[in-house]
Amino acid sequence: MSFSELKSLWLLKVDLSLSSFIYSYKNVLLIDCDLRNASVHKTLHISNRSGLTNIISEFQEGLSINSYEGVQQVQYDGGQTLTVITAGHRVPNPSEVLGSKRMGRFLEQARKEFGYIIIDSPPMAVASDTIPLSNVSDGVLYVVDAKSSDKRRVKTAIKDLKRNGGHVIGVVLNKVDMSDENRYGYGYGYGYGGDEDGKKK
Repeated sequence: MSFSELKSLWLLKVDLSLSSFIYSYKNVLLIDCDLRNASVHKTLHISNRSGLTNIISEFQEGLSINSYEGVQQVQYDGGQTLTVITAGHRVPNPSEVLGSKRMGRFLEQARKEFGYIIIDSPPMAVASDTIPLSNVSDGVLYVVDAKSSDKRRVKTAIKDLKRNGGHVIGVVLNKVDMSDENRYGYGYGYGYGGDEDGKKK
């Protein structure tokens, strides 16, 4: 899910949580859409020889997603299987690829074949690639680095997502120093779902 700001996949950071997720929710597809700094293949120790960019370049409507070379299966203890599409070959225009009509048609086909699709997107503060992805997603889980994220930038980024049609369903605060528990109470909110001054509705 390089998870400094907006990452749709927080579960990947905790392998046990991802395993539990695919155990509870069958037929899960994970897509690495961080075409600038791909990391899913490294975390899962699988090949990135062929992936999303390769599939998009050769996509044909009506053809099963599982028929493409870039689709891989990761087996977990207990028999759970996660379908994974890594980022694939580097491209000079990530935003154009992710915002293309072909990408949209690819996701439409994937929706027909999978019960759940988890999109690992690039950090919001680094690239504009996230906006088109948020528009085709049912929900966005915004991950915030407690140690380095600027509160004002996070609030601005969430407002940008919502203004552009993204549905922010939650915020995850990671890298929290639990020795300072008082700092991370409800007052530490980033204004998600709130009004202009950051207070909850």
